[in-house]
Amino acid sequence: MIDGLLLALFYLPAVAVGAALIAVLPREERGLCEDFDGDLYSCEPFTDSSTAILFGVVGLLGLLAIIAQFWYWGKYEGRQGQTIGKRTMGIKTVDINTGQPIGFGKAIGRLFARNLSAFFCYIGYFWMLWDKQSQTFHDKILSSVVVKA
Repeated sequence: MIDGLLLALFYLPAVAVGAALIAVLPREERGLCEDFDGDLYSCEPFTDSSTAILFGVVGLLGLLAIIAQFWYWGKYEGRQGQTIGKRTMGIKTVDINTGQPIGFGKAIGRLFARNLSAFFCYIGYFWMLWDKQSQTFHDKILSSVVVKA
């Protein structure tokens, strides 16, 4: 939760700018046109080049936010074993075989594997409750484990 709040600082500007742009755009620029009866129908968006540029900037902000997320998890969880949130909670992620931090690549893989843990009603997160080594499903996939620091 702590890490999610920190990463939200990168996502919120992109979302806020994007929402503001969409709100002020005329309907035609959002891909909605109105016929003579007042009915709306889908039409070609981005008829104005400045609108396309603004959406490009929002897309770039979103891309930077995603890169920031990869950097955060890769650096802190991968190389140090602890994100800021994990440090606050007194836990760390290590390789189950070596006891060392899992490395940048595995940390990014673990980030993606968490989606598998969440896929069926978050059952992969509860996996640790009945697992002998207290591993979640995504920990099992990447041979990692969360331990007390």
